[in-house]
Amino acid sequence: MEDNSGYLEFRNFLKNKGEEIASSLYIPEESGCRSALKDIFRESYNGYEVGSVPENVSVAACDSSEFVRELYNGKKIFIIRALAEVNDRAYSSFISDVVHVDRDDVRNFSILLMEHSEHLSVLKMLENESPDFILIDGSLIGRLSHSSDRLDMDGYGDFMTKYFQTLEKLITVACEKRSRLIFIAKTSESQVFKRYLIEKTGEYSASDKCSGVTDHLIVKSLAEFTGFTNPTDTVLKIGPQWIRERFIVKTFHLLADMRDVPMKVDTIEDTTVDSGRAGIHDSVISVVYGGYAGLKLHNIWLAKVDRKVRISRQESENVFMKMFEDMVGMQMIESRGERRARIRI
Repeated sequence: MEDNSGYLEFRNFLKNKGEEIASSLYIPEESGCRSALKDIFRESYNGYEVGSVPENVSVAACDSSEFVRELYNGKKIFIIRALAEVNDRAYSSFISDVVHVDRDDVRNFSILLMEHSEHLSVLKMLENESPDFILIDGSLIGRLSHSSDRLDMDGYGDFMTKYFQTLEKLITVACEKRSRLIFIAKTSESQVFKRYLIEKTGEYSASDKCSGVTDHLIVKSLAEFTGFTNPTDTVLKIGPQWIRERFIVKTFHLLADMRDVPMKVDTIEDTTVDSGRAGIHDSVISVVYGGYAGLKLHNIWLAKVDRKVRISRQESENVFMKMFEDMVGMQMIESRGERRARIRI
């Protein structure tokens, strides 16, 4: 009987390509990249073991979720929900719209909406709360690096102006309230730490030897124990003058378990205050490590808010789309039990 599942084909693919795939997940021992970076990496990596969360600190967390559906007229309905929570008190932000977006741009536009919604929910929280730490899922450097160009879609030409104004306000208010912002990314294509290492070696030919190698691949391949990298610094180019002069973004990579993958952490540090280990305030390290709870739970606070904010399939189909059908008066063609999102992002 013919196998229509694809299992056999996938098994053959792994048989032929498995060794190549595995080698790409680790810098080989004989690699010129490993040889060039291993010594300077040891000098730029700090051992640390997972400990308990510091006592008497309040930690807020923020995350967002999305649901996107293409309508038969080619427009897409975007449903974005963000939630910021501290001590079981939740503050939400919600964005919904029907917009024409080219299919190639849907993912990037959705990310912008989610990040903007997160900024709004944290600002709402800061109107009433002053947590010691605010954890946000994602990358601050990535948000600061977005293009400020106008978006080519109806109603969103000036969206990036609004996006950066909101992010600027978030950073300003958090700094004024002494609430430390910490952005945690579980995946990253960053190569900034690699460039930092190459610059310290002075061996610029290492750039060719390490072509395509990411920061996370370096940490996963060269770390001999749990710990974190020396930070790289990015000058803030957003916010009022006193923010730009006083605060700086520090980015480091953290490996909490030798079996796990690294996390990238962006935090805003006060340059007028003495830093702790490797130029990162000790409390930041303690909170990030203290929130780690194993291979499937990178951060207890972010995991908790993720479960609450996530838009489930049942909610998207039986609540949001049912409401859309009832109030707009348009029956979706798919049957309720077999409906599938027409865009996967």
